[in-house]
Amino acid sequence: RKESSAASDVYKRQIFIIAVVILFGSESPKEKEPQDKKRLLSANVNEVDSSFQKAIAKRRKDSKANKEKLALYFKRGLREFREGNYFRAINEFENAQQWSPNDPLANFYLRKTREKLEEQIESYFSKALRDTDAINYLQASTSYCSIIRLLNRYKDDQRYKSALEGIKNLEIKLGLDEGEIKCIEKEENK
Repeated sequence: RKESSAASDVYKRQIFIIAVVILFGSESPKEKEPQDKKRLLSANVNEVDSSFQKAIAKRRKDSKANKEKLALYFKRGLREFREGNYFRAINEFENAQQWSPNDPLANFYLRKTREKLEEQIESYFSKALRDTDAINYLQASTSYCSIIRLLNRYKDDQRYKSALEGIKNLEIKLGLDEGEIKCIEKEENK
């Protein structure tokens, strides 16, 4: 019995030692692991290149400058829109889009300005046709000239060509020579 109790005691001690090793052995790496990770992370953060930090600072500065430019062009565009200078407003809103292509207000007002310009041109055409039907040719020529002045930079625009054709028809109806109705002052000097 003594031998079996001695063997049993040795066996119990071995199990106890194994349990202690497992218990304390598994705890040590787990405790060290987070510290090692913290050291690596702090080392990585400290190793960030100063040029990278400068690039981040520059991007923030550029972003601020972009917002300022956007606000400037947007404000100008709104002023031109309110004044009814639709081509200038379109130009300003397009400039705003260059600084911030996805800006919802700039996109909205650009679309709205183009719609207003279309409405204005259609209004002039309607008035010209009404005046022509009412045999009020001089008033009709004023409406056509308004279209020509609006679209003077866009001579390939079909509406510009239609307005010129309307003026030519009015000159025939009034018994005038071609080119007598002058819509733009520069044409008078030629």
